[in-house]
Parts: sequence; C-alpha cells; structure tokens
Amino acid sequence: RHLTVFKPFELSAVLWAFSKIGAVDAPALQSAELLFQAGATHVSTNPDLFSFRCLVMIVWAFGAARFSDERLFRLIAGQMAGALKSAQPAELSNIAWSYAMVRVWDERLMAEVSRKAVQQIT
Repeated sequence: RHLTVFKPFELSAVLWAFSKIGAVDAPALQSAELLFQAGATHVSTNPDLFSFRCLVMIVWAFGAARFSDERLFRLIAGQMAGALKSAQPAELSNIAWSYAMVRVWDERLMAEVSRKAVQQIT
C-alpha cells in the first residue's frame, strides 16, 4: 500500500536488489516475499507507469527470485511485446530467461523476442 512512494525505477531497482541479495542469502529473499507480492500487485494495477526497461528489470528480479506471478508476467508480456523495437540484446536474453525461470510462456512475446534477436544478429 505504501509502494506509491516509490518511483517506478526505484521499485524496479529495489526488487532487483532483493533478488540479488537472495542469490547469496536465501533467508533474506524469503523475508522479502511480501515485498514481491506487493510489487506484483502494484505493477499489475499500474503497468502504464513503468517503462520498458523497468519492466525488464522487474521480470528479471522475479525470475532471479523464482517468484512466479503468472498474472503479472502475462500483463507485462502484453506491455513489452509492442515495445521491443528499442530492446538491446541483453534485455532480450533477460526477458526470455526470466519467463523461463518462472515457467510462464507467452507465445506473442517470445515470438517477438526471437524475431528481434534474429534481426540483431543478421
């Protein structure tokens, strides 16, 4: 409920940081579960506030934390699929990796990620 005090990039960065902490300290990640739940709710109800790059950070954070929220990932997929024209190679790989980590498959998004990756390597 207090996540509105965070700017979109700040929330993205906080989620990213906690997922990184969780890589070396699993109990810290467990204690952040409420943060990820609140973050998922906030992003799901306000997706238009978040830039493409913030959404990439968010899906990466959730993927790294293995915190799956299918509703969130499907919503973000819809937001990101149309914005991939500016995606860098690392962002494309982060998107694909993140969706794989939480086991959410979005056909349209993955087709667009693949198409964009092929464009960048040919």
